Amino acid sequence: MLLTDELCGFDACDIKPARAGVAFVGALEAAYRACQWSRLASWVLISIGRFPTPDPQVLYEGVRAITWDEHLALTARLAVHFSSARSAILHTQFGALKVKDAIVDQFCERLGTRPCIDPIQPVRVNVHAAQDLTTLSIGLADQSLHRRGYRCEQTAAPLKETLAAATLLLAGLPRLAAGACRFGTRCVGGYAANLGCAHGRRLRARLDARLFRISRLAAARCRLGDSADRGGS
Repeated sequence: MLLTDELCGFDACDIKPARAGVAFVGALEAAYRACQWSRLASWVLISIGRFPTPDPQVLYEGVRAITWDEHLALTARLAVHFSSARSAILHTQFGALKVKDAIVDQFCERLGTRPCIDPIQPVRVNVHAAQDLTTLSIGLADQSLHRRGYRCEQTAAPLKETLAAATLLLAGLPRLAAGACRFGTRCVGGYAANLGCAHGRRLRARLDARLFRISRLAAARCRLGDSADRGGS
C-alpha cells in the first residue's frame, strides 16, 4: 500500500492498513512528519478513545467520560466531524451535536466555562461510529493536508492533489524522473507539487500558517505522552 510505504519513512511503527486509511503508532514527531511531508494522506488523526455506543445517550456519556481538558485548552476552537456506518446513530449531524454537547458540558462542569465552536479553523474532533463502536480522534491539522500552502488559491482541477500524487506513484513516475526523462512543464509541475521532489531534489511544502497549522495541538496543550495511536487517511 502506497501510504504504508510512505509512513515507514516518517519513523511510524506498527503500521496497519485499515478501512479508508492506515493506523500506526509512534512518537508525536512521527505524526508531525506525516503532516508536513505526506503526499498521500488527507488527515492525520490521534485516537483518544473507543467505546460501545448502542444509542445516542450512551454516546453522550462516553464522550463526557473523557477528560477533555487534558487534551484541549479552554481557548481551543472546536468543530466535530461525525461519520456513521451500520450504527444505531444514523443522523450524523445529531451525532455531532451530542458529541459537542458532551464536550462543552464537561468543560462547564470542571472549569465553569466552555470552549468556542468554530467550523472555519478549528481543532477537529473526529468521531466514527461503526457497528455501534465509536472511535474518537483529534486531528493534527485544521484542514485537509492537500490544502497545504504550496498553492495560493483554489482552482478547477479534475483530481485532488493527494489522489494525483497516488496516481503518479502507481505510474512509476519517480523512477522515470530519476532516469532524467523529460516531461512537459505541466506534468513536472504537478509531479513536484504532489510528490515533493523534482529530478531528485525534494521540494518542501510551504506551510502557510493562515491555511495549515500542524502546531494546533501544541497550542491546545494536548498532553498525549511520548507515544500514542495515530491514523492517516
